[in-house]
Amino acid sequence: MNPKMVVTVVYIIAMFMASMDATIVNVALQTISQELQV
Repeated sequence: MNPKMVVTVVYIIAMFMASMDATIVNVALQTISQELQV
């Protein structure tokens, strides 16, 4: 694999992880606020 391909794959994985993290937080936020009674 050439370096440009490695950078591209790492970037795509990082963006996927960031979007998954945001989705998980948005889904869990309602439950967290209910548990903390906010």
